[in-house]
Amino acid sequence: MPTAEDYDLWLRFLKTGHQIGATNQQLMQYRLRGNSMTQGDRFKVFLVTQYLQAAYRRDQYPDADTEATEIQAYLKAHGAMDKQKADRFSQRVINLSAGKKALQQKHVFKAIGLVVPVLLDKDVRAYAQQSRQFNAVYAELRRRQ
Repeated sequence: MPTAEDYDLWLRFLKTGHQIGATNQQLMQYRLRGNSMTQGDRFKVFLVTQYLQAAYRRDQYPDADTEATEIQAYLKAHGAMDKQKADRFSQRVINLSAGKKALQQKHVFKAIGLVVPVLLDKDVRAYAQQSRQFNAVYAELRRRQ
């Protein structure tokens, strides 16, 4: 698995009937680094996450070897190895976040200037939708506590 191993694990737990939840209690410390996988190649993380969500919706997960082959083919087919495409995606995600922050600070024109060009990219739109869904599910898990 090139990235998102934990996400794959959680989806597999859910697929086999286990329950997961959220807690406000600190259970561990997590170190963020600028060169970590999730910070370094947002595009690959996004694509692997898309692949995993599709695998979760299927009736059965592939075995590890098949999954590795499928993921590599999926990444190649979607341009994950194109550094310019990956860099452009990352910059657009950063601009999207900056646009949301500008909107929260009531800088409407700045927000529009940052967000509108970004949302013309179908991958970034899908990323934004994925992010909203994750946040909604997480908020619901926290609400249930």
